[in-house]
Amino acid sequence: MKMHIIDGYNVIYSISLFKQYLENSESGLEKCREELIRLCKEKFGRYFLLVFDGKVGGRAPESSSTIFTTEGVKADEVIVELVTRYAREDNEVYVYSRDRSLMDRCKIRGAIPADPEAVFKARKERIVGSKAERGSKSTNSLKKYDWQKEFGLKKEKKNERIR
Repeated sequence: MKMHIIDGYNVIYSISLFKQYLENSESGLEKCREELIRLCKEKFGRYFLLVFDGKVGGRAPESSSTIFTTEGVKADEVIVELVTRYAREDNEVYVYSRDRSLMDRCKIRGAIPADPEAVFKARKERIVGSKAERGSKSTNSLKKYDWQKEFGLKKEKKNERIR
């Protein structure tokens, strides 16, 4: 089984996808948490755990895949424990964070480090790509047309001229 463990606040504050939410100081962090949970459910199904340092502002999102550490316990410590437990059970464990120290400790315990920007950026590119594909038929036919020949920039061979 593949298990995806996400360093919640590290991901929120380190990738560009969440900047728009963080600019709203009132509910920005809460919206980021909700959006991250939604994206993880979409990407990983039920095989993910989001780990946050304690409860910071707002209400706790309702998700069985979300862990808020207790006071005095860091998310990094919980993530390392989770990696140890899941890797011991012969699971493929992916950890999403940009914290080098955390990633090194998890890698030693058998986790596969993953860049959160790459995961969520790939999702964004899929959306952008699908919009671009809608008009691609006409665009492709324009690209294939020999414009140099049309405007006399390319020398014609005698056989190519239509009379």
